[in-house]
Amino acid sequence: MTHSKHKYKNFLIVLGVVLLAAIIVYWNFITLKKLYIFNDTGSDTFDSYWPFLYDLNLKIKQGEIPFWSHNMGMGINYYATQIFLGDIFTYMFLLVGLDKLAYAFGLMAVFKILMTSFIFYKYVSYLKFTVIPIIITTLIYAFNGYLVLWGQHYQFMNVIVFAPLVLLGFERLMKQKKWGIFTLSIFFLAINSYYFLYVFSFFLFLYGISRYLLVNKFSIKGAIVLFSKSAFFYLLGLITASFMFLPTIYYVLSSPRVSGSLKMNIFQLADIQYYVSLIMRAFSNNSMGIANSFHGYINYYESPIVFSSIICFILIPQIFLHGSRKEKKIYLITYGLLLSMLLLPYFALLFNVFSKIDYRWTFGNIIFNIVILGHVLQNWVKNKFTLNMRIMYISFGFVIALGIISLSAGKYLLSWSVEQFVYSKTSILTAIIFCALYVLIFSIIQFAKTDRNKRILTFVLTSLIFIEVVNVSYVSVNDRMLLDSSYITQKQGYYDATQEAVRSIQSKDKEFYRISKTYNSRFLNDALIQEFNGFKEYNSLVQPSTIQFLQKMNVTIGGNYSLVSGLDNRVRLETLLNNKYYITNNDETPYGYEFFQNVNGLYVYKNKFALPFGYTYDHYIEASDFDQLDNMQKEEALFKGFIIENDDLEFDKSEYKKLEIDSIKFTPDETFNPELHAVVEDSSIIEADIVETVNGQASVEIITKDLIVENATLYWKSDFEEFSETKSVKFDVNKEQNSTEIPIGFVQNLRSLKIALPGTDSFSEIIEVKLNLKPAPYNEGDILKLGKDSFIATSISNNKIQGNIQLEKARMLFFSIPYDKGWIAKIDGVKQEIFELNYGFIGIALKEGSHIVELNYVPPMFNVGIILSLIGVIIICILIIREFYKRRTVK
Repeated sequence: MTHSKHKYKNFLIVLGVVLLAAIIVYWNFITLKKLYIFNDTGSDTFDSYWPFLYDLNLKIKQGEIPFWSHNMGMGINYYATQIFLGDIFTYMFLLVGLDKLAYAFGLMAVFKILMTSFIFYKYVSYLKFTVIPIIITTLIYAFNGYLVLWGQHYQFMNVIVFAPLVLLGFERLMKQKKWGIFTLSIFFLAINSYYFLYVFSFFLFLYGISRYLLVNKFSIKGAIVLFSKSAFFYLLGLITASFMFLPTIYYVLSSPRVSGSLKMNIFQLADIQYYVSLIMRAFSNNSMGIANSFHGYINYYESPIVFSSIICFILIPQIFLHGSRKEKKIYLITYGLLLSMLLLPYFALLFNVFSKIDYRWTFGNIIFNIVILGHVLQNWVKNKFTLNMRIMYISFGFVIALGIISLSAGKYLLSWSVEQFVYSKTSILTAIIFCALYVLIFSIIQFAKTDRNKRILTFVLTSLIFIEVVNVSYVSVNDRMLLDSSYITQKQGYYDATQEAVRSIQSKDKEFYRISKTYNSRFLNDALIQEFNGFKEYNSLVQPSTIQFLQKMNVTIGGNYSLVSGLDNRVRLETLLNNKYYITNNDETPYGYEFFQNVNGLYVYKNKFALPFGYTYDHYIEASDFDQLDNMQKEEALFKGFIIENDDLEFDKSEYKKLEIDSIKFTPDETFNPELHAVVEDSSIIEADIVETVNGQASVEIITKDLIVENATLYWKSDFEEFSETKSVKFDVNKEQNSTEIPIGFVQNLRSLKIALPGTDSFSEIIEVKLNLKPAPYNEGDILKLGKDSFIATSISNNKIQGNIQLEKARMLFFSIPYDKGWIAKIDGVKQEIFELNYGFIGIALKEGSHIVELNYVPPMFNVGIILSLIGVIIICILIIREFYKRRTVK
């Protein structure tokens, strides 16, 4: 058999093994019995990734360049925050109809696993591994713990796909001076995820140094040449990806979520729960429970994932016994660094740019483990299937000891329940049994006398590894709360009657407006699938100007700036930001709204005080004055004048009147002191009754002393209701502030409050509760004045807004679009400055007369990125042409 045919046969064997494993693990998704969407700890697939992918596919199919989105929250730099835009696999979904999109997620997971195995096969083949190491390592890599578990967060799987491509590229660059694959792989990583590029670069640097020292005789000149070339082609890949990478990085660095302010001693240790989880997760992803039943560090996903196969425990120590003294030192130092990364939380902080401690980067450790495992297996084959059995037996004993220690720590130090302990013990015992079988097979192979017997036993070994990784993977994927494939057709969740109500509204009203719902069809990203503009949003990188506005107005924003649950039922704020319709699942009319229509049991109400999209102000309030007001006064003030930072007063102030706070006649507050009484069943809860029912714009003030409480809840209700999550809001009690004010929006027939302060005796901790009320939230004169001279849109898309306006005098045009430096305004064809108004929105100063207004959006740094990418492409073309002529000259 020729060499090429032999390699082709090996490839088919590898592909067949991986495909069989994938079919077993993902059978429910291949046959479309289940959707690859999780309704447990993995609910980001349900709440975020599905809506994101649906919305992206919709925009592309409509022919839009996805720069800005009006329907993701209040509006956002879509290009920089749409996590799937740089995912090259995303565009395969365009082959599927939007109504069938969710069915394709599982099929995509299988496709990525096959791609992963193909690339990894090419990598280990380049390392000249023989068939047994190739099959075993490719199988383990294709179903490693990170890929199977974190890969359920669809875009996380991509780093495992591209990593062996990067390593293959580096090997070719080092050995053959071929740079193409290395540059291409860096390009793919850079457009896919700035985070994974950043983290993987650390591991690549470590890999590069160790491989150079192992493969080459060390020389300063040789090292400088190789790493200079590597740096050049790394940067070339990065520069070529600038069209995506630069706008994303620019946006991320402006987000308050990426603070980089945390500090830690490099040698500081984690708590015992972390180390127990680290050990146990090396036995299996599932050794501490699955999904919601997980009882380890953080949660099922964010607890460090280091599992690939239990065989790594007994084989990797063999690497320290082979080769020269130099090789042993290199492996020891490399593994010392890898272990330090896992043992010292400082590295978890470093890999997250000092913003938080997080373990989404452990794929690097897994990759090193599997690559070194491959080298051990290759040495084993070269040495006629001989290992140091003494070291193997010691390693096996170490595995047993780790299992016993971690189980004992869980039981006695972490106080696991009996059920948790039994589950973990069963999982650890299963892993140890697999480990014992591996030791037994290696022992028998060691003493087998014929090659035929060794081949048979090697087949048994491979089969056992197949069973182990498939078993762990199957449980991680299938023993979960999965969506049934009938979800889409049963008129529920995203596909409930809301879609019909929205379509009905949109068929009657073609203007730009927002729609609010008193319920969630699923969660906060309903608008992305139901296709309307709203306020709610679940996004890891909410628009910074949106966050600023919500903070200034004391609107709840949770999840480390990632959860926007609306505007806390504050109808005046909603009106200011162009809310025109309310959809409810009951017949309770929201204040200021009138009945519009009923659609399949849903009630649609229209805002009687709705403002046009693009209304104007002729008064302004300086930010320093505005900041002195309370929450309800701020809302009232926003109807009277626009707010502008004191250092941003570059517009012609003579055209506008400054509004002094003292001159504003605010609607007087009414204050009530509800009677407090303890709840016998739960000391952390108190209830408060108001003497008579009240109506109006309300906030609740809770007076405490030296109390810190996170995730407290305030509920409210009328006489004939029960307390529910629908009428509730989360808040925190801060020790530095003995008074906590919680806006609850407009209330009707309010009679009772309930306050839950987890972990406290609420009745003794709460000194006083005040209910502050504004009975009449709207001043109709202000509404008429704002809407008098308004913008008339002729064309509105996500990236471009055009229209006209007629003004009797100079006014400030306000758009309820979150401020972003990417917006460019042209008035009568002339570029004009955009101001940031009202702590986060777009404003344009206009003179009297008739004007044509045009707004265009291009993400900041996009044009610079395009230029750099073109430069990168030109350099690549020059290098290719140079190589071509060089080869011709040699011939």
